[in-house]
Amino acid sequence: MDWLCEGKTGVYFFFLSGGAASFLIWMVHRHVVWIVFFLGCLFSIGLNWFLDKSVETKLEKAAWVVNQVGKAIQEKKYHELRKYMDDGFFTPKGSNLEEVTGFLMRMREPDRITGIVTWDMEIIRHLPRNKGFITTSKVKVRGNLGQYEETYFRVEIEFRIQPSGQFPVIHTYQVFDPIQHNQVIETGI
Repeated sequence: MDWLCEGKTGVYFFFLSGGAASFLIWMVHRHVVWIVFFLGCLFSIGLNWFLDKSVETKLEKAAWVVNQVGKAIQEKKYHELRKYMDDGFFTPKGSNLEEVTGFLMRMREPDRITGIVTWDMEIIRHLPRNKGFITTSKVKVRGNLGQYEETYFRVEIEFRIQPSGQFPVIHTYQVFDPIQHNQVIETGI
């Protein structure tokens, strides 16, 4: 049911189209059933908007976590990363959180990474027994990155659901080429 609470434009368009069509038919035929259908579509649009604003879905929580990680890296507050990482966190090369924090500390002096921006996040797979889910998103990394000031990637992140259910935590990730989507890119950690 998350699809209903995420403000998908298609859902709004579906109800808006149905409402407009039923109103036009009512204008021609003046049957009460068409005005009832029109009012039902208006109610559905309102309900969908209310759910979108009041229900926080897993995907919205995951996007919040990624934004918080990006903010902590940008502000060089690496100690805050632990809040958003699973106890068993590891990188594709097998580094744990302490090794990642050390790597980021070495990279912070020349302002190698000054910002991380994500967009187009979506859940691509749910883990068995509701342990978590895997997302894919596009990521832009800004900073002093050699010949580039910013670079783009596609990233898959595995989130685990905490027992408290407060927000999902990052278990691991994989970085891919943004053009050749299945080509894995080696990271420094």
